[in-house]
Amino acid sequence: MAGAREEKKQAVRAAIYKAAIDLFEREGYDAVSVGRITSEVGIAKGTFFNHFPNKADILAAWYSDLVEQALSPQDPALPLLERIALSNRHIAKLVQARQELWRAKSVEAARTPSIQNVEREADTKYVLAVTRELDASDLSDAAPDAASIADLLLAISTGTWREALVTGRMEEAEALFEQRVRALLQGLGLATR
Repeated sequence: MAGAREEKKQAVRAAIYKAAIDLFEREGYDAVSVGRITSEVGIAKGTFFNHFPNKADILAAWYSDLVEQALSPQDPALPLLERIALSNRHIAKLVQARQELWRAKSVEAARTPSIQNVEREADTKYVLAVTRELDASDLSDAAPDAASIADLLLAISTGTWREALVTGRMEEAEALFEQRVRALLQGLGLATR
């Protein structure tokens, strides 16, 4: 019996999540209230709050899903720049397709602990994934340690996406990221590995 109850609970959570994401994209995050989401799903507001403390927590769940998709391991036979760029390309496609969600997540992050936690976890996962890629590239003794380079790459990635959001030039973000990464890797003597 507990299994069926848990399945129903997960199904309701998934329905809330899907309806909210669809509404955010269609009508804009700020235009959608919790009442609008619950009406779409056909549940009471209390049921919504049993699954999500507030509307912004849906953005945290969405961002967590995005990070999991983007940080899958890369083919070690690919050149280093290509391996690093692949996860960023995946994020680029998702961000360009879902700009409203990305903007809302960025705005809500300042006041939503769950988004802050997911961003922190995402940054840690990114640094670990890039560190693995760099370690697999057999860094020279003259290069800084892999974790320090990964931290710099995270700063480049974060800065590039924020710049793209602020300027409205999302379509240029991927190329700009790769240009900046290439410059860093060339400066470290790693661009051809």
